[in-house]
Amino acid sequence: MSLLKEVIYQSIDRSGLNMWARKKNANSILFLTYHLVLPYSEKFKRFDYRNVVSTDNFDKQIRFLKKKYDVISLSEAHHLMQDKWQKGSYAVITFDDGFRNNYTDAYPVLKNNKVPATFYVCTNYIAQNKMLWTEVVTALLTFTKKDQIQLNLKKPEIFTLNSMKDVEKTSLKIRRYLKTSTISEKNRILKELQKQCDDVINPLEQDADRYRFMNWNEVREMADNNMEIGSHTENHILLNMADAETTFKELKNSKATLERELKRTCLHFSYPNGGAENYSQEHIWQLRQLGYHSAATQIKGFNNKDTDVFQIRRINISRDMSLAVFKAYTSGNYKMFVRGI
Repeated sequence: MSLLKEVIYQSIDRSGLNMWARKKNANSILFLTYHLVLPYSEKFKRFDYRNVVSTDNFDKQIRFLKKKYDVISLSEAHHLMQDKWQKGSYAVITFDDGFRNNYTDAYPVLKNNKVPATFYVCTNYIAQNKMLWTEVVTALLTFTKKDQIQLNLKKPEIFTLNSMKDVEKTSLKIRRYLKTSTISEKNRILKELQKQCDDVINPLEQDADRYRFMNWNEVREMADNNMEIGSHTENHILLNMADAETTFKELKNSKATLERELKRTCLHFSYPNGGAENYSQEHIWQLRQLGYHSAATQIKGFNNKDTDVFQIRRINISRDMSLAVFKAYTSGNYKMFVRGI
């Protein structure tokens, strides 16, 4: 983020606008979405680090939340929203996917600050040398030495890869296309992309700290120490990409796997990608039928006693959020100067 934008966000905080917004949203629950936490390095300049928060920033953010909010567990938040609402400013910390750095770098910060969190995991990736398909796209484009590739996204297109801006633009276009495609079309494009980027032998090993997933012992340790574990499907499929039989199987099997491995009931779910277009009322019905108690989206906003617990709103926390930006977002001023964050 530019120095100018940082000055602007610091000015917003000093002006009292964040304090005013927190008061306006006081009687609500703020859900935050994290994905990855790692020590800062030069790698943070890469596009694939856009959802990585530095360990230092994560600690500052958690300490700030403790000062301004009552940081509670997801189960406590569900109880408030469903049974007995009590006035207050609450915050819930959540992580999507199940990356190993959640255990090695985020979990120690949470423990040191004595705050709970929920980790939504893709069960078929735990303890496996696999990468999310969305990550495969960006990693192949990032690590290939090829100057260009050609893919048929409805029509043949040539993509140049001469700079990180080129990689970002290409990755966004491919992933946007795939997120509205069928699973078979996704697999076709991925196969072709891997063929054209054949100089990248094992993208996971290019940056294991960034891409590797937790193993079951690590998930169990967190579950035994004040952290809740929820489902994020088996294979990180976007529910809108699949038929009803496939989505029901993903929701059912991921829940069963978590319950078998952790010896406790899995009650909570997070929609992959989490946009309003990525799930439907049919999927909410499936979740209810399977015994889930809640589901989190990636739709921005706050939550209260009137919120549909199967459409919980969350605010995503990204790499480019300094503490000043974080304060604005968590207060409710996330609509200010959003472009470029």
